[in-house]
Amino acid sequence: MTFVGSDKVGRKVVYLGTHVENPTLSSVMIDGMQALTATSFSIAPETNVSLSVDYDDLDYDVNWLTSCGSMHDFDLPTAYLRVEPEDPQSGTIGVVVRDHLGGVDWKFWPISAN
Repeated sequence: MTFVGSDKVGRKVVYLGTHVENPTLSSVMIDGMQALTATSFSIAPETNVSLSVDYDDLDYDVNWLTSCGSMHDFDLPTAYLRVEPEDPQSGTIGVVVRDHLGGVDWKFWPISAN
């Protein structure tokens, strides 16, 4: 796919004939809490906040995203977030998991450091 008036190109692979389920986020832990039942997070500033998801990094691509604090090891199933005084103190945190066939699942939450 190309975009009119631009040299940008997009690519999407479509497999025909076989139905494959997307990966499903069944266990996401943020700061020791099961995140899938939470609606938001309030975390301690200047503390390493653990993040984990039950996928290995050999068969899946995991990306942690945030607009609050600084993410460390963002492309691994286990990562951590730390909010320093000079970092944004609130925003959004999320995780995206992709499989090798292009399937994807994601989840985002509001987050603040208090």
